[in-house]
Amino acid sequence: MKRLVLILCSLSLFSIAIAEDTTSSAKVKSAATSTEDKSASATSEDKVKETSSKAKQIKKKKTIRKTVTVEWYQPETGVTKAKKRTRVIISGKTFPNSKVYIPKKVIPIITKKKKIRYFKRSKALVSKKISKSNADGYFEIHLNLPYAQVQLPIKIVPPKNKGKRVGKSKKFTLNLKIKKGEEVKVASKGPLKTSPAFEKKHAVWLGSGFNFLQFSQKRTVTNDTSDSDLSFQTFKAPSIFLKGWWKFNQQWDAIFAYKSSPGSATSADGIIVSNGSYTWDIIALESTYFPKSWYGNFLNMSSKAGLRFGVQSHAVPFITYVSTVANVSRTYEIKKNNVTMLTLGGYWLLESRKWGYEVFMRYQQALSVGSLFEIVPSIAFDGSLGAFYKFKNNWRVGSFWYGQYHKYDYTSTRIDSEDVNGEMSLFFSNLELRVGYTF
Repeated sequence: MKRLVLILCSLSLFSIAIAEDTTSSAKVKSAATSTEDKSASATSEDKVKETSSKAKQIKKKKTIRKTVTVEWYQPETGVTKAKKRTRVIISGKTFPNSKVYIPKKVIPIITKKKKIRYFKRSKALVSKKISKSNADGYFEIHLNLPYAQVQLPIKIVPPKNKGKRVGKSKKFTLNLKIKKGEEVKVASKGPLKTSPAFEKKHAVWLGSGFNFLQFSQKRTVTNDTSDSDLSFQTFKAPSIFLKGWWKFNQQWDAIFAYKSSPGSATSADGIIVSNGSYTWDIIALESTYFPKSWYGNFLNMSSKAGLRFGVQSHAVPFITYVSTVANVSRTYEIKKNNVTMLTLGGYWLLESRKWGYEVFMRYQQALSVGSLFEIVPSIAFDGSLGAFYKFKNNWRVGSFWYGQYHKYDYTSTRIDSEDVNGEMSLFFSNLELRVGYTF
C-alpha cells in the first residue's frame, strides 16, 4: 500500500514538471514571436520614414525654381511728338508669358551736369503699364525718354503653373545713354543683337556708277599670219545695278542681282571698229549659308560669315573679224556672247547700329557658252567691297566696288570660215553709289 502511494505521488510530480516545461516553452516562443513582430514593425516604420524622407527630397527638388534670365536686345529708336524726348523700344527674351514692367513710379536720370533727377513713369510709358512676353518669350516696352543717362528699372515676374511660379522674380537696371541722332547705348552689355521682331527680312537695292574694262584677245588664225592681237580699254558710265534680297532664317538667304555696264572700243591705225559699243550684262541667282558658329563680334560690331553659291549668266564682249579692205585695213565689231557660270565663295558682313560693311569673293566656273566661241577656263573670280550707312530705320545708302578677272583659252570661227585660236583675258572694275530699302 505504501509503495502504491509513493508511485502515485511520483507520477503526479512528473506530470506537473512536464506541464511547467511545456508552459515555459510556450512563453519563450511567445516572447520570441513578440520580439520578431516588434522588429518587423520597427523595420517597417524605418522604411516608411526613409520613403517619406526621399519623397520630401524629391518634392524639394521639384520646388526649386529657376531664377529669371533675360537676353537683352539692342534698344530701337523711333519718332515721338513729345518734346525733348525720343521713342525708345526696350526688347528681350525671357520666360514665356511673364509680366514685364517698370516697378517704380519714377525713373532716375543723370543730366549733362551730372545731377540726378527723377522722371515720372507715367510720362515715359507709351504702351501698357504691364507688358507680357509672348509664347516664345519675346517682349517689348515702348517708352518716351529724355536725352540723358537713364537708369531704367525693369522687373520680370514669371507665370504660375498649378498655383506656383515657374521661376523667381527678378529686378534689372539698364543703364542707357541716350543722345540725339545716335543709337542708344547700354552700359556694360557690349554689342547687342537686334531683336528678331525688328530684323529686316527683305531688301531692294538700286545703284549707278561707272566702270573700267581692260580687254585683250591674243589671236592665231590658221591661214592668216597677219591677223594681230587685239586689245582695248574703256572707262564709261552709267552702270546700272539692281538687287533683291530675301532672308529665310538665321542660316539662309537668297539674292537676285542684275548689273549692266556699258563700254566701247574705237578704231586705230589699220583697224576699223564698225560697231564698238556694248553692254556687259550680268544676272545672278545665289544663296548664302551662315553656320551658327560663324556668328560673333569683331571691333565692337556684330559679325557673321557664310558660304555663298549660285549661278551667274554673263553677256561678255568679244571682238569678231568682219572684213579686210585692200589688204591694209581690217574691220572688226564687238559682239556679246553668253557664258553661264557656277559660283562658290565666301561672304562676310559687319554691322553696327548705324554702319555696315560687307566683303565677298567667289570662284567662277564656266558651265556653258554661246555660239561665238568655245572656251577652256584657266581662272575666273569676282569680288566686292562695300560700306553703307543706315538711316530712318529702313533706308541704307552706300558705296560699293565690284571687280572680276577672267582668263581662258578660246576657239572661234571667223566669218570667212577661218579658225581662230587664242587667249582672252579681261579685268573689270566697277564703282557705284547704291540706295537700299529694307523691310
